[in-house]
Amino acid sequence: MPVGREGGKRSGVEGGRWKVEGGRWEVGGGSNLRPATSWYGAELGRMRNLSRYWDISTLVIGEEVPGVFSVFIADGVDAAEKGFYFDLQRFVAEQPDEQNVRNGTDSYCVVNESGGAHYGGLKGASLLPDLLILSFKKGAVEALELPSRIIPLGIAPSVDLKALRAGLERVLTYGNRRKMPRLSLGN
Repeated sequence: MPVGREGGKRSGVEGGRWKVEGGRWEVGGGSNLRPATSWYGAELGRMRNLSRYWDISTLVIGEEVPGVFSVFIADGVDAAEKGFYFDLQRFVAEQPDEQNVRNGTDSYCVVNESGGAHYGGLKGASLLPDLLILSFKKGAVEALELPSRIIPLGIAPSVDLKALRAGLERVLTYGNRRKMPRLSLGN
């Protein structure tokens, strides 16, 4: 990890239909979810009217590369070649190994179209019916060449919110607890 997305056709189903090739998966283990009534929920109310950076119209979830589970969100089916995307990745293993801990790669990884990659770079992630708000740490903003620390992404009606929610929870609750973002993913 990180796994790049240069060129080639992605497997899976675009346009919001969720398909995991090569088997099923389930979200398990502990949770880092916060109730919407918390301070973070109040922040969501203020962020609701943010301008969207781009709209998620493609969602591919699964183990596309052996040993790496990912949630790929993009602004179109050709985003890996000429669009905007975030590929949130984690190792399939239950916990990072000693080498990952030593290298600082003991959490999820965020990759985007800039070619940048950052481990544990999110401060928070909030999922609403038509909006995903990603809040990044300063180091991730620089590594991913983002225009802002807060990135609001619109969600096309065709995107499967249940699959997106489950995928985000599986990826963002992986590994080092100190690097896990605050999550408000709704029901």
